[in-house]
Amino acid sequence: MTQIDIVVGGMWHAGDLAGGLVQLGHDVHLITTSPHSSVDYRCTVVTHGELVGRVWRRAGGDHSLYAKLASRRLVRHLREGSRTIVWSSFGSGLMESDRPIDVLVRGSHHIERQRRILQSAAGELRAAYEGPSGPSVRCERREYGYAGKVTVPTEGIAADELWEQDGAQVHVDAYGFPPVTRVPYDKDEQTVVFVGALTVRKGIDLLARAFPRPSSSVRRLVAYGSVEVARRDLPGWWELKGQRPHREVVDAMHSASALVLLSREEGMARAGMEAMALGTPIVVSHETGLGRWVAEVGGAVVDPLNPEEVAAVVAQVASQRREAGHAAQSVAQSWTWADHAGELLSCL
Repeated sequence: MTQIDIVVGGMWHAGDLAGGLVQLGHDVHLITTSPHSSVDYRCTVVTHGELVGRVWRRAGGDHSLYAKLASRRLVRHLREGSRTIVWSSFGSGLMESDRPIDVLVRGSHHIERQRRILQSAAGELRAAYEGPSGPSVRCERREYGYAGKVTVPTEGIAADELWEQDGAQVHVDAYGFPPVTRVPYDKDEQTVVFVGALTVRKGIDLLARAFPRPSSSVRRLVAYGSVEVARRDLPGWWELKGQRPHREVVDAMHSASALVLLSREEGMARAGMEAMALGTPIVVSHETGLGRWVAEVGGAVVDPLNPEEVAAVVAQVASQRREAGHAAQSVAQSWTWADHAGELLSCL
């Protein structure tokens, strides 16, 4: 049994990772800023400071400074002799105290690559830039070189030459799928669901190009998540649900014909993984990180810049919902959070 401390701002996938490590018999201490932390397995959870962070962000404070201040507080809860797993941008406190970061978890592209992608999209669309700031980029790049290993969710992300510039030792560890708990079923009404913040990063403008109006195969498009673009830029027939309880979102995904995610930049889209475990096929861009999981089964990968292709593929996938749903669940059962945790342990 290994004593492992996990440091994270918020939750992200840290609760799932903690659960997977506990399943494998390890002593896990989850140290987080989130006051609503819940882990399905026996795990000590220490919370601190999320309310301060929310006030800070709403006041326009830079994330890198908040992460630095919060990590200084979180590091006080580290146990002597523990191996440390830290989410990116929250490693400053460990570096300042000369504590090792055994594994740094980066859930998306290299932060500089992310910045470039989102700056380019904002310029093309004349939209507000929603990516990391200069100080955040500098902060994280120092962490990459300091950590023993940096884990990323896909081979494509690991291939980025920017990691080598920072001296990072990169290891690929795909996120685990949630448990399969429901049976796929047919749905008469053709409903497509989107789950996630309605932002340029998530490709919401690309989804609007693909579905400007209802069609014979897609009569409803229901979007769950905070609306962070002008509502006038979204088709009026969409049903915008905002942020809703997770249970409601799960029910919506389970009953949908397909989940569609056309992200410009992402690590591995959690919503897509949940949908597959529920038996709902997914139609995604390559940048969601889910391409390898839906190769010929459980959904499809599309070119998000081709709206006609997106609409046609969604219609095709929806028409084969039962078969595609069973295939998606088979994929989900092939890689669990315990598998993810076991792979991460190889970095220790």
